[in-house]
Formats: sequence, C-alpha cells, structure tokens
Amino acid sequence: DVTITEACKEVTDGIHAYRGSTNLITLTGEAGAGKTHSLLQYARESLAEGADLAPVAIYISSSRTSATSLDKLITERVAGTRILDREPVLALCRAGLAILVIDGFDEMLGFRSYDDPLSGLQPILDQLRNRGAVILSARASYSEARLWKSLTEHPAKASNHRLTTMKLQPWRRAELLKLAGHLSSETVIQEAPEIRQLLTTPFFCLAYIAWKQTDPPGDFLRFVVDTYLQRELSKLVD
Repeated sequence: DVTITEACKEVTDGIHAYRGSTNLITLTGEAGAGKTHSLLQYARESLAEGADLAPVAIYISSSRTSATSLDKLITERVAGTRILDREPVLALCRAGLAILVIDGFDEMLGFRSYDDPLSGLQPILDQLRNRGAVILSARASYSEARLWKSLTEHPAKASNHRLTTMKLQPWRRAELLKLAGHLSSETVIQEAPEIRQLLTTPFFCLAYIAWKQTDPPGDFLRFVVDTYLQRELSKLVD
C-alpha cells in the first residue's frame, strides 16, 4: 500500500517527457474517505521548501462555487493568486512543471456533462495538447466508468488521453484500533460490527471520536448523520 502522495508521484513520473497523450488520473473513494485531505497534503508537499516532488500540484476545489464549466472554475480559483490565470496554469501543465488537481469534479454545480465527463474536460484538454496530466477526484466510480467509455468508444482524432485509476481504500481494523488508542477511545472495539465498519471511513471515525468526547445523550448514528449533512451544506454556495 502507498499514500496518495506516493501514488501521485509514481503516476506522474516522467511527466516532462512528451508521450503524445494527456494522462487523466482518477481518484475515487466514498464520501468521507479522505480524498480532499489527501490531495491537499499532496499539494502542500509539492510546494514545501526542498521538496523533490515534481511537478507542483495546483489544487482546484469544486466546493462552494457557481462556476458552470471547468474553464471558469480554474479561472475563479487561481484569481486569488493575482499572478496567475487559466492560460499560464495550463501552459505550466503542458511543460510538465505543474499538474492540475481537480477535487470533486463530478460534484461541480452546473456541470452538465455528468454522463459524459470527457466533454466537460475537453476545453482544458484541448489546451494541454496531448501533454501533461490531470488528477480528478470523484466519490463514485460512475464518472470514471463513463470517462473510460468515452475514451474507448469515441476517441478524438486530434487528441489522445490515457486513463490511470486510483482508489482510496478504507482503514483496516488494525489502523482503526491504533488511531482509537492514540485518541483514548478504546470503546471502538465494544461497538456493534456495523458501527465498527462505518468507522473505517475517516470522516465517520473522527465524528465518533467527537461524539464520545462531548458525552452526548443521543444516538451516534443520529449525531453522525447531522454532522455529515452539515459537512455537505458547507460545500454549497451561499
């Protein structure tokens, strides 16, 4: 097993070399599995002083946006840098100096191509000119499957794209118990099997720890559902 940073480094190795295709790297995992945390960590490590990771990861989140296309989303997110806009970002990606990391690309509000994700990606792929790589995170494997279908059934004459797939796995029992021990919550092993299974997902495990620490009178499942809904609402545009 490898961390997301290690996996991303491995699949983007040799990105500077021209291979005649853009590498579309999908990262799937259920809600709360840690996709955002892992990709942010990858982006931070690529920017750290003395980091040997290449290329630099440019993290783009689809949360809390009204952008209706990937082009607009990138423009919106990099505007805060005051030194970059979409075209220089894609030029860096073409040169293998940067890699786009699109977090939650299947959740983007206004994204009209859920059944055909390749069409939603096409505007930036055209500008990458069969170079570089893009990391796309998604909750469901549906978008990954549709992307694969589009690439195999309708290949564009002027474009070549490769698909590399990664999946974020749930914690193993030993990892769960180790974390619970560090957080002084040994009661995990006393929970029903279905609760322990739920806790192999990082978000729900941390919610469980928070629930235990506040010593609430209510049921954990009710607490975690409320916490999860608050999390999802925070992603929406005001």
